[in-house]
Amino acid sequence: MGGITIAIAATPLRKNKKHTKILISVMLWFGFVIHFTRLPFPPHGDSWPSSIQYITPISISAFCAIVFPFIFHWGNRTWRDFMFYFGILGGIIALVMPIAALDRPWYQFDAIRFFIQHGINGFAPLLMVICGHHRINWRWAWVSFFVLLFVLGIILVNEILLTAMGVVEQDMQQLLSAERRNGAMIMGPEPRGGLGSDLFNFFCPPWFQTALFDIPGAGVYRGDQFYWPIIWVVVPGIALIVPICIMMGIMADHKRFGRDIKYVFRRRSRKLCRIKH
Repeated sequence: MGGITIAIAATPLRKNKKHTKILISVMLWFGFVIHFTRLPFPPHGDSWPSSIQYITPISISAFCAIVFPFIFHWGNRTWRDFMFYFGILGGIIALVMPIAALDRPWYQFDAIRFFIQHGINGFAPLLMVICGHHRINWRWAWVSFFVLLFVLGIILVNEILLTAMGVVEQDMQQLLSAERRNGAMIMGPEPRGGLGSDLFNFFCPPWFQTALFDIPGAGVYRGDQFYWPIIWVVVPGIALIVPICIMMGIMADHKRFGRDIKYVFRRRSRKLCRIKH
């Protein structure tokens, strides 16, 4: 159904690819600019220089705001696939569960920016595919999850650098906490994530939630509950995120999916005929 909707919407839009490319580009660069112009406004304006952290890739959405304009213009197929799947997913999740904006008055610039930013992150990649600027191949949807793991690695390095340079508190407990600077769920599921966090916990193997050795500086000791950074999300991601990406890929690439299904059935029918004869 989703694929049919995209196909119908694509018909008039594909005829104006030059105009739609300009529109998508303007949206993405606008998102890029408002990401960096958040610093003078509350609650960041009063916390200089630690507020610098908020214009770095401290979360997946921040990473997307920074790199999406470059991916759209110069990215390869793999990165554009990542843009499609995780731009849309991140945008929907953030708009449905705006955890980062819950503690801020709705009229503040940063709260308004939050919703605009995630709206752009989600809508621009969708428009990119609808307008024919990128074609999704559903067979390769699973690859984007492993690109996500690479992105999480970049975010983790960023967190370590912010701590090492003293931009944020040089506190090992904060760095490794799942409740504090954990915008990308590198250190474990979001405590306020509700059902989503419960599902991630359910699929996460117990040994990826257990400290193997003491980390006295973080107040973690062998046997305590401690999510292995990034590694903890691999199994839940394969169980939950990859199927969602594949379903999104099928909706965007329904014609190829239909051909592939017909090919599989024809091949299976031929094998059955050979067995009977």
